[in-house]
Amino acid sequence: MGHSTAKDNNKWRLSGQAAIIFLEALLFMPVPGNGQEGGLPLTHFSESRMAEDQNWAICQDSYNIMLFANRRGVVTFDGYNWNLIRLPVIPYTMISDIRSQRVFIGGEDSYGYLSRNSKGIYEYTPIVADSSFTGIVTGIILTDSLLYVMSAGCIAIHNLADLEPVSLIGCDADESFTSIFEAKGKIYISLWSEGLCRLEGDSIVPLLTAYMTAWDEILFVLPYNDNRVLIGLGSNSMHLFDGLEFYSWEPVDEGYVGQNLLAGGYCLNDTLYMFSTYEGGVVVAGRQSRRVYHIINYESGLPDNEVYAIGSDNSSGVWISHEYGLTRADLGLPVRNFSIYPGLKGNLISSLWYNDKLYAATSDGLYILTEVRKYDTAEVLRRVANTRRRGSVTAAGQATGEPPAREAGDTGADSIRERRNIFNVIFGKRLTAETAATAEQVSPVPMPEQQRPKPQPQPEYSYVMRSVTRLRSIHHEIRKVQGIDD
Repeated sequence: MGHSTAKDNNKWRLSGQAAIIFLEALLFMPVPGNGQEGGLPLTHFSESRMAEDQNWAICQDSYNIMLFANRRGVVTFDGYNWNLIRLPVIPYTMISDIRSQRVFIGGEDSYGYLSRNSKGIYEYTPIVADSSFTGIVTGIILTDSLLYVMSAGCIAIHNLADLEPVSLIGCDADESFTSIFEAKGKIYISLWSEGLCRLEGDSIVPLLTAYMTAWDEILFVLPYNDNRVLIGLGSNSMHLFDGLEFYSWEPVDEGYVGQNLLAGGYCLNDTLYMFSTYEGGVVVAGRQSRRVYHIINYESGLPDNEVYAIGSDNSSGVWISHEYGLTRADLGLPVRNFSIYPGLKGNLISSLWYNDKLYAATSDGLYILTEVRKYDTAEVLRRVANTRRRGSVTAAGQATGEPPAREAGDTGADSIRERRNIFNVIFGKRLTAETAATAEQVSPVPMPEQQRPKPQPQPEYSYVMRSVTRLRSIHHEIRKVQGIDD
């Protein structure tokens, strides 16, 4: 690492001072409504890049060691030290079996497992496979007694106790296996162009709803409840599957996951799912509520929005693999990060209050803190008085469209008094000074009994649906000032 110059030190000192001023302005400014929610605390591990940038499988073994698979081998992290385990195969798939304290690994044309010897050193042991097994291992699942290893062309089955081979299932040359998973004690596989099937012994039984996934890729299968699993498809859709039928399942995210290309899924615990995307980072959503609780992307501190793999540890930590290494987000700590300002890009240089607005200058341009009001539109019932239309009404109750004929000596007082009566009913008998003055000018002296207006009937009411706009929240966002890009 080179030595920093005085110019660099001044630059970082200025940036730090600007960040402090900017943060103080945010903290002490009057903000109506809900305050900032804050982001998850993120820890970036650049040390992992010493081994490989692209880690495409993540798991934690029974010794609480994190393992990351890449083309150079498997990188381990114990919380302090990083180590690289070199393997005779390139690991593409990895799954931890807590019961046997082994980590099963799938490569190209072969597969095996990692285990620790008496000295705590990891050793790789290949599993003897049928000579007909070929291709890159893309799926590994474990049942109570069996191990299933899948490639595009075949599925190998082993006894889990002694890892002896049981059978090998192949597919036609014009087909390929794309997924394998267990649901309700049964094994399901997906064939390209055929769709979802059930594996019964060595037989492949197509489902009646196989067409749902015939020309689609199953990206992941996650547990949902005792009767259903959640299936994510390459077509950016997710469905609940009960062994026969499919039911649509979508997170309440205004289409965020679908618009950023669904890449993978992971079950964090009994209540939370985690979805990775190719362009939008990671989304944490509720299993039953479907509500989005966290979006971990570039704006919230993730170095890159393209995610290669996701995983978790037993301390409520979310591990994310991206182009710049590995990032861990902590869901267990009751702490939020307020040093990330959504919408602000570049290194913060300076900030300034001007005309009651906060401006921030960064290496990427000029930004302004603006108030954002979000509204909801709802349909409500409103009571409306049915007033008479202008014009005479026939005996049948139909308006003629012509004003009623005025009798001799009629000065129009009845008309004004009629309007006053209607207003009294609608507005709770509140007369304004102007209305009262107008009435007195029209009828300055008491009228004879026979000329007094007859009491008007009370208006009828009806109920109509009206759209009402309500303020949902008031918060602040940082937006870029157009035209200033440096």
